[in-house]
Amino acid sequence: MLHGAAVARLDVERGIALLADVARTASRERAHSSVLAEIAYFRAVAHWGARDLLAAERLAQHAERRGRDVLAVRATQLRGFIAAARDADTRYADALALFRTAARRYARCTERDVSLASIIVEQIATLEKTLRSATERGSHDMPRARALPGAFFGAAVKSATRVRVAYNDAWLFALDGNDVVAFRTIAEAEAVAPSPAWTVRARVARAVIAAVSGERAAARTFADAAAELASEVDWTRTVEEEHFAFLELAETFAYLGNARRASAALTRFYRVHAPMDNTHSLRDADADPRLAGWIAHVRGVVSRVQGDSDVAASALGAAAERFRSCGYLWREALSLIELDATRSPAASGEHLDRAVALVRENFPRSFLARRLGGWARAATDSAFATLTPAEREVLRHMLDGRTQKEIAEATGRAYNTVRTQVQSLHRKLGTSSDVQIVILCARRGIVAPRDVFGDAPDLETSGRTLA
Repeated sequence: MLHGAAVARLDVERGIALLADVARTASRERAHSSVLAEIAYFRAVAHWGARDLLAAERLAQHAERRGRDVLAVRATQLRGFIAAARDADTRYADALALFRTAARRYARCTERDVSLASIIVEQIATLEKTLRSATERGSHDMPRARALPGAFFGAAVKSATRVRVAYNDAWLFALDGNDVVAFRTIAEAEAVAPSPAWTVRARVARAVIAAVSGERAAARTFADAAAELASEVDWTRTVEEEHFAFLELAETFAYLGNARRASAALTRFYRVHAPMDNTHSLRDADADPRLAGWIAHVRGVVSRVQGDSDVAASALGAAAERFRSCGYLWREALSLIELDATRSPAASGEHLDRAVALVRENFPRSFLARRLGGWARAATDSAFATLTPAEREVLRHMLDGRTQKEIAEATGRAYNTVRTQVQSLHRKLGTSSDVQIVILCARRGIVAPRDVFGDAPDLETSGRTLA
């Protein structure tokens, strides 16, 4: 059995055949049910490696039902990974439910497996961040929320798992509107980083969280420090997802308006190729819409700061669709808000309406809500209830101080169309001039969304760059 499992790591098809022979022999010899369960588990792992999800699920269920103690938990954990790999709308919700079940079962086990417990904790944190919404708040702020027996060894122990969990929890606190705890949590991630590469990852995470929270000075400080340390790391010797630091660094510099450094960081991300373990959260952009969406989002904000609004709009629109397809709502809202900020004709008012609805329902105290500011009131104020999405888009540009000609250019509409829509606004709002509309909005607390992530170009800083 162990020989077949080892072979499957090198030659999955041969390993599957060897394990099938072992299973037939064990069944013929009437082996104990716990032995049969262990064979089923290793067969499930082999089929998982071959991406035969149906066979992997069937065998994992058998191991889960017949296995004892930690083996049954391993089978439940494997079912979680299988669920996340399926092309289904509920893939991540199903996976989260299974990992939570694995956590409850592990807590009752008499055996201990530190690696197993750590992976379960990490996946729960990752999936809760993915699914954060009005109905999924996460367990990050509950007492001992991220503690399983044997999962960690105390404050002095440094590990990649602890960085990942703190990273995900920091974002959850930020989505709760608890910036102080978010900053403290991501600082803890840097303190437990097991290597310089992981320190870079944690430090740049501090930068991007500061950037989206509107703390530009702190974001610049952490980004510069991360870039300085990154220049000293041999990235050819790194493994797993440390190199995502460059993706996040590109995102941060784009939010700060620094096109040169954003582009350099994104180029480094594409150049670094590191092997990924299939038990980690983001593995393959072709298979994981979260990673595909994140890459598209960063490409979009970098293109925008480079002045290519058409490419930016296309990439951000693709990112929003990717995130929507898997229920990654806060990332979808962020991409939609950034899409609006491209000022491209492709960035229709419906995109901003969708972002407003997502944030109002799910993240009302988050940095996303601050980004939208008083504009969210336009969706709930009775005086504006009859406006169409197109009219709200025109209003949004009017509040930015644009003339009708400039609005036509920004939206790609004919001038006469914009003029007709402005006249409709006057009729519905009871105003007779553009100034009166602005005054009415100001009195009701309605203002255009703040472009806080990239409203001013960052000064080129001294020191090493990533180019």
